This record gives sequence, C-alpha cells and structure tokens, in this order.
Amino acid sequence: MKKNFRVIKSSENNLIVSLKEGKNLDILKIAQRGNASLQKEYETLLKLKKFSKVYNFFLPAVYTNKRIKSVLLKNKFHFFQKLQPGLTLSRLIQKGIIKSNKVRHMSETLVDVLITIMQEDFKNCVNEKPSELFRKLLMMEFQNLIKRPHLYFITSKSNLKIENKYYNKLENSLNKILSKKNFLDLDKQDQFLVDLGHFNFHGENIIISDLKAVNKFKLIDPDTRWKILDPMFSMARYFYTYSHDTAEKKNYYIKSNIFDLKNTDKNFYFNTKILWSKEVDKVYKKMFDINLVKKKINKFEKLRFNLSYLLCLMRGINSNYEEKITFFKNKGNLLQNNGIFFSLLAIKYAHQISYEEY
Repeated sequence: MKKNFRVIKSSENNLIVSLKEGKNLDILKIAQRGNASLQKEYETLLKLKKFSKVYNFFLPAVYTNKRIKSVLLKNKFHFFQKLQPGLTLSRLIQKGIIKSNKVRHMSETLVDVLITIMQEDFKNCVNEKPSELFRKLLMMEFQNLIKRPHLYFITSKSNLKIENKYYNKLENSLNKILSKKNFLDLDKQDQFLVDLGHFNFHGENIIISDLKAVNKFKLIDPDTRWKILDPMFSMARYFYTYSHDTAEKKNYYIKSNIFDLKNTDKNFYFNTKILWSKEVDKVYKKMFDINLVKKKINKFEKLRFNLSYLLCLMRGINSNYEEKITFFKNKGNLLQNNGIFFSLLAIKYAHQISYEEY
C-alpha cells in the first residue's frame, strides 16, 4: 500500500511528518541531533499512560515500528503517534474560531480538566525540599540571563519604567520572594515535588477536535528536561501560552530608549504594543487569565503557582533569547527582541508577587 508523507515541522532537534497509509493517519517523529531527547519523550509518554488512566485517555497512542526501512531513519530514534484530528488551542484562537463570548466557559472547562490531569502527578512524589529546588532553579535562570548582552538593563543602576510604572530590580524581587516565611514554609507541606509529569500544558500542545466537547482534548509533547519539578509548572505553562505565542509570532513591539545613544536619562522606559487583532487579543487574554486558576487553589498552591509561573517566564527569557534586534518600521526606539520581551514580563511578575501575602 502506498505511503504518503508530509512534513509538519522541521527543526535542529526533530523532524515531524504525517504518514498516511490507506485510512490510517500517524505522526512520525525522527531525531535529527542525537537520540536521547526524543527517546526520553517516548519513554515518558509510555510511563504516563501506564501509571495513570487519566493520562492514558488524554495522551495519544504512541508506538515504534522496526519493520519500516528507510535511509531517513537509519541510526535515528523515531516513534509514531496517532494523528489527532482538530487544531491546537493556540491555532483555534489565532484563526478566530473561538469567539470572545464563548471563551470564558471554555477556559473554565479546560482549567478544571488540566488540574485533574496535573493531580495525577502526585502519585510520583519525591522527598526533596521545595524551597531548595525553587531557589536553585530560579537563580540558575537568573545567572544565565544576566550574561545576555541585550539584557544589560536588568542589572544596571538605572531605574526601570515599564508601562509607565517603576519596578524593582529583578534580583531584588527574587531575594524578597525567596526570603519570605511563607516560601520557607513550603518545606512543611505534604510532599508535592515529582520526578514524572507532563509539565507542558501549552496551548500548542492541546489538540481540540470538537468545540462542543473541549473536555475531550488530546495532550502532546511533554517537557522531559526536568528531573524533579512541581506539577504546578504544567498549569503555569498553560497560562504562559499568550506571552509565548505573542513572542513566537512577533506580534508585538517595544518602545524603549535602551538603544538610544544620546540618552543621558537615568531611567530606562519600556512600553509594549501588542499586534494581535483586537478580537484575537481579547480571546487570548480571557482564555489565559491567571485568576481562573488562582480562585480554584489554596494559599500554598497559589504560592507554588506564582513560583512556577515566574520560573516559566525566566526560562522563557533564556530559551527564546536572540542576538538579533529587529527595529520595527526601522525606528530606533521601536524594537522586537524576545529576550527583552520576556524580561519585562518577568520583572513585572516578580515585583507583583514579592508583595503578595498568602
């Protein structure tokens, strides 16, 4: 029987193609640069499906097939995943398929289901101190990002004015957060750190085939780079979707004086303009409103969410950092740079939660 291939995505790490054989549709993932990462993804999917009936329902079937012979696959780890009909949550929003008057109920439903999935991870708890883990992970990201040339403003002595409001230095906010009693009290809670989970409820990983049954979505692409983590990070990745998609699609520009050679002001200012259409932006903001999860969890869970979301933003700085500065419409004070974009979000969020009481 004839097999039809179509490339879906190609990167330095993986090649992803759809494979059609008769009526059967599958996704084939092929490692491009070393086999370890993709093999770990496959093994993680199998473990999640095996230990949890909940995960087994929401994760697509995966399998290997050694009978397929191809030069393309020689010495490269690969696996098959059942192709899911429908579109990702992010694509549904970007295409304008989800309307703003329907989005709140839809997001409430998704958040409830995602919390249920996340809670399955607690079957894999490990005996580690949460305060030590969060401190290590947050400060590791901080030490990496301050080495980035375009982010010099993070450690400069200049004041930072973002959206017409002054914010504390990121390091000062971090020190304040990590020295609070409620942060240290996390170690007194029941164990919640785990060594197995999905950790990646991003909108591009949620595939919806029926808008009338959004609770029956499929979940793909776990993040396997973590050895131990708080399952709440999975929820943080869901709410991180709006910022990530905005940066990935370059649907923003930042008005700033950081590259103004004539600037003698002691203040750096940043004003971000979002470029999604009005309706799409409205849907994004309603879909990924952080208050949707915060009203469903207790005070210590809120603290864990805040720490996880801040970690998400800070990791986003380093993961999406780029040397290139794009000057929007060739104007020296209008720029696009994902590292700077995420830095501003992290500075604002760290400042905000450093003043929160639990």
